[in-house]
Amino acid sequence: MDESSEHLYDEYLNAAMSGQAAPPEQFLRERGVEDAALHEVLSAVYQEYARTRGSTVPGGVDAHGGSVQRRSDVLGDFRLLERLGEGGMGVVFLAEQISLRRRVAVKLLRPEIASSRTAAARFEREAMAAAKLNHPSIVSVIAVGEHRGTRYIAMEHIPGRGLDEVLREAAAKGEPIAIGRAVRWCAQIARGLCAAHEAGIIHRDVKPSNIRITHDDRAMLLDFGVARDIDAGAPTLTETFIGSPFYAAPEQVAPRGGTIDGRTDVYAAGMVLYEAITGKMPFTAGTLEQVLHAILVVDPPPPGAVRRGVARDVSTAVMKAIDKDPGRRYASARLFAEDLEAILELKPIAAAAPGPLSRVARWGKRNRPMAAAGITAACAIVLGAGAAIAQSLRAEARQREQLAGIVREAERSLAEYEKLRGEIESRERVFKHYSDLLGASYLTPQQDREMLEAQRDVHESRRRREELFYGILELANAAERGGAEAGAAEGIRARAYFQRYLEAEVAGMPDQPVYRALVKLHDPAGTLDGDVRGSTRVTVEVNVQSASVHVFRRAYASQLDPEGGRRLIAIPHKGWPDGVAHDAWALRVIEDRGELSVEDHVLSIEGHPIEGSVLLLADVTMGKDRVVVPKGARLVSVDGVEVRDPYWAERIRASQREMRGVAHRYHWRTPRGDVNIEAGSLDELGMRLGTAEDLALLGGVEAGVWMGGSLRSVQLPAGLKTRTTAAPVLRGTLSLMEPGVDRSISLEPGDYVFVVETGGYEPLRIAVHTARGGAHSVRAVLYPTGTSPEGFVRVASMSDGASFWIMEREVTLGEYMEFVNDPATLKEIAESPAPIRYPENGEEAHGQRDGSGRFVLPESWDRRWPALHVSWNDAMAYARWRSERARGAARGERFSLPTLGQWISASAAANGAEYVFGDTFHPKWTSSCFARPSPLPEPVRSFPIDESILGVYDMAGSVSEWTGSRWQELQPHMRHAGGSWATGDSTQFNVYGGNGALADRDAGFIGFRLVMEAPEP
Repeated sequence: MDESSEHLYDEYLNAAMSGQAAPPEQFLRERGVEDAALHEVLSAVYQEYARTRGSTVPGGVDAHGGSVQRRSDVLGDFRLLERLGEGGMGVVFLAEQISLRRRVAVKLLRPEIASSRTAAARFEREAMAAAKLNHPSIVSVIAVGEHRGTRYIAMEHIPGRGLDEVLREAAAKGEPIAIGRAVRWCAQIARGLCAAHEAGIIHRDVKPSNIRITHDDRAMLLDFGVARDIDAGAPTLTETFIGSPFYAAPEQVAPRGGTIDGRTDVYAAGMVLYEAITGKMPFTAGTLEQVLHAILVVDPPPPGAVRRGVARDVSTAVMKAIDKDPGRRYASARLFAEDLEAILELKPIAAAAPGPLSRVARWGKRNRPMAAAGITAACAIVLGAGAAIAQSLRAEARQREQLAGIVREAERSLAEYEKLRGEIESRERVFKHYSDLLGASYLTPQQDREMLEAQRDVHESRRRREELFYGILELANAAERGGAEAGAAEGIRARAYFQRYLEAEVAGMPDQPVYRALVKLHDPAGTLDGDVRGSTRVTVEVNVQSASVHVFRRAYASQLDPEGGRRLIAIPHKGWPDGVAHDAWALRVIEDRGELSVEDHVLSIEGHPIEGSVLLLADVTMGKDRVVVPKGARLVSVDGVEVRDPYWAERIRASQREMRGVAHRYHWRTPRGDVNIEAGSLDELGMRLGTAEDLALLGGVEAGVWMGGSLRSVQLPAGLKTRTTAAPVLRGTLSLMEPGVDRSISLEPGDYVFVVETGGYEPLRIAVHTARGGAHSVRAVLYPTGTSPEGFVRVASMSDGASFWIMEREVTLGEYMEFVNDPATLKEIAESPAPIRYPENGEEAHGQRDGSGRFVLPESWDRRWPALHVSWNDAMAYARWRSERARGAARGERFSLPTLGQWISASAAANGAEYVFGDTFHPKWTSSCFARPSPLPEPVRSFPIDESILGVYDMAGSVSEWTGSRWQELQPHMRHAGGSWATGDSTQFNVYGGNGALADRDAGFIGFRLVMEAPEP
């Protein structure tokens, strides 16, 4: 389709999905279009939506009532079993997730709308929006994919029925839903909406068919097909109506559109509760135009007037939720949920029923086109002021005074907001501190009291600030509609968003950049620019005078590029260097070699970017040049015979063993063209499959290296030790702190990493958080080169320089087996009545030994995997063994398991970020059970994205790691931190994620790493 046809197609699709599609010929005729091809496409849509018949889903799946015909109906990891239902965008099937053998729900995009970019975008939006959310009242997304042209979303399977089915059944029986039951359902949905709104997602289509009632009578929200991610789009959600008209808020259907925010979802949830309680919708009769008119101007009767027995508080809560004026609704879904929960607990609610004066004022506001004298007279009757007020309201002077009154009211509200925010800042910090610790450690009774007191204070302050914030925005809108001076309304909005920005900054909320952008949008003159920056002075004290200090701001890649995503990277404080991709991976040099120094970064090898595996081909026999084949290369044929095995590396190894000593022709297809090589055995060919790190270690290849503040072409020396990083810290003139006597710099509030370095000393990275105003000091103590044990990273405190060392990755199976096969350990194992020390599980490993009596791993286990099936007791025994063998044992160096506090410090998560890589979780950024089609453990450091800014890897996934801390103070369970390859639960990958287990228990998803504590050198 051309662009105009695509536009018409999407317009027709929107109408059809709202149940308002005219026949295609009428639709095209009204728009003066004659297009036979477009008519044919629209006819397929019309048959699907208006006549409910036709079309099939690829793979033999009938989209309308048929079931899967063959067991081969498989989409990726999912086998479709039976049809569950359908909606405007897709068909939902019960399916089996093959790898985990569990039942899930799979939603397929309807094939007849798959050609629409809008439909595809909505389908993807649904997946991305729901994937960000993790709440008991929201159906979780498991996977998203495309199989042979069919797009699908896999979700958790929730047995139950749609709320629309439940309401229809109740109406047919003449038995209304119990009021308490309906209120409880809506409270659960409101809580789910609250979680979505806090994640920046507006649902925009809350209705009974998008709510599922489970077998245990819980309500769950689904279908985020028309949801909007505030972070992904324009800063204001002012747009035309999308969704279901009977549950649409006035701002969604108003002719000029309206601002869509969380209160729009509150309105829809209130309408759902209204229908569940009364058994009917208030606006259903007549044409669509009549319904939309009623939504805009007609007040529905309170639920208590429709159904006897509805408590006054229930009616009040519903009517406040569905108020036509967003400023008078509940300011957030949280406040709506709290009132509904208060009703269920027989407690007073916060909402108050509107009085007669308020109702008259609202009527007047919605009926502005009527005679001004009539409106004023009605108000005058209520106020008892007579006709004189009506005349004064029409006078220009009175209008200006009213506008001035609106502006003064906004000023008063802003002043109150600022006062509340300032008074509660310290309590916000207390509450955040304890909230972070709540799921990670035991709180003493005193700490519990402090947290509850802070929570009460913060909750009440937030409630009032929510009311003030939305009230201020409504006052700004009123001033603008009334003709206030240009810039007055925008100034009010800018200052309101500025207060919101400060609030987010103190609370460590991830939406700080959003509010900052909103301030800038509504303050083009830059009046608040200095206040937003809020620079603070940071002074660095270094024990070596010659040291240089480099400063990097930790920010999301999306701030450099809208497509960059919500992943933290390190940006030089003066700006990103030209010629380097913001999402570039690199090899970080960890040992001086040749002209390269520690903290230099290799950005490419032989012109290939640093990411994934490479294949090195060196035809030693023929004396040809070395060839580097990048990830994505495929062996097409050997001696002209096609190689069909997709896992070509394994195929090569097998074929080489059979063809040793004989010359053969190899034909490779690479992203940069074909490569033909003639050689014999593996040894003669000199072929090596490995990572970019392996290639750098071999040396002798041309590479693009960032060193000395610029990109240079360098031949890598043999033996170069590197580490793959997905967030390179590129030192140079753009990052260098200007030399000065006091080594100080002005920085905006936020998160930074300082790199302190000089010749003869180990570079040091320090994570720094700066708050608004005041002054901060950073103390950096450099140690001579060679101080740190190999494979360990030094973690230093920002304030006092105190430090400890932590392993850059987890202990591997290979390392652990050295300990197991030590004679002392073998003796301990032999003398123990119960199995100890050696890894085992019930499926493969049972303490297998070779002929010499040494323990061996199963053939399917990789020695580079993190140590598995190791108890806390085993891990501590390994730490003691390492301490005895340590080179510095005589100096008091001691290995142990990190405390939870040390583990969290090593993650160096940004303030307000839930994960080591930011505020957003993606299962492919770390070794999780959804990182690959089939979950398995993987070698350590396989996922550079979950490297902390300090250079510590596997801080989210791989294995959950034993710590030296207890799960609870008075319990025997020991704490293990972080997610693992065996789970997809995003909460486990949180910096404070993890669980507890008894010290003598082991599991296939728990391993460990060590810390080293030593006297200061």
